[in-house]
Amino acid sequence: MIKLIGIDLDGTLLNSKLEVPIENKQSIVKALDKGIHVYLVTGRPYCFAKHLALEIDDRVQVISSNGANYEIDNIMTSKYIETTALETVITELSKEEVCAFFKGNANFYTHEAYDDRFLYSHMNEDLPKALQVTSYTQLSWRELHDKTHDILKILVYTLSKETLERLRKRLSLIEHITLTSYNAISFDINAEGVSKGNAILEIMKKMNIQKNEILAIGDNENDVSMFEVCGHCVAMENANQQIKQMSEYITSSNDDYGVANAIDYYIED
Repeated sequence: MIKLIGIDLDGTLLNSKLEVPIENKQSIVKALDKGIHVYLVTGRPYCFAKHLALEIDDRVQVISSNGANYEIDNIMTSKYIETTALETVITELSKEEVCAFFKGNANFYTHEAYDDRFLYSHMNEDLPKALQVTSYTQLSWRELHDKTHDILKILVYTLSKETLERLRKRLSLIEHITLTSYNAISFDINAEGVSKGNAILEIMKKMNIQKNEILAIGDNENDVSMFEVCGHCVAMENANQQIKQMSEYITSSNDDYGVANAIDYYIED
């Protein structure tokens, strides 16, 4: 019997218009009404994920920033990048032509201009006060070094694959951090041991839920750790090949409410 469902956002719950199809919402509520815990599991920050969760149902909980944040009964656990490691990362990033966005719970920092692909202050008018965020932009690397604190995730972005790979190799030598890939032009940096999968393991222990009682739904490389710890894994039709190979079931695409189809397949009597 399924007791917990973990659902990725981009490419999974969200369609190509970054909307949650009504069919997905209805199936999530159906699962909640059966007493199943439902988590949105994402690399995006808490403000974005929690806003989506509340739009679906206030019983939906969140694992955000690749697992650096997770909640149980609305009590949040946060795992920040260690200070010395953060300072070393900033020094290494400053040596390359890359975009970097440093994300805490309520404060975001960058040396770039405001970019609504990676920052979320433009959402504040739609967010409750507790979820509103502040973005500090166009900071120098020295200012970033001095100002950034309590960072959950750093997103690194560049169109140069050579630069990205060179930087990844150097950063992989730094202690107390974890690198997570999304695609050929970006990767994330979190605290050591942070992953979607490890967050789910912590929740499993505290809720006394077993591996074979968890359903995971995802589409991309950053869902691998989640799939590794869940007993039932579903790939979207639009998922990459690695995720499909790890799955026991392939549902329809994110534009064809694949999450709803997957949930209904596993929870219907």
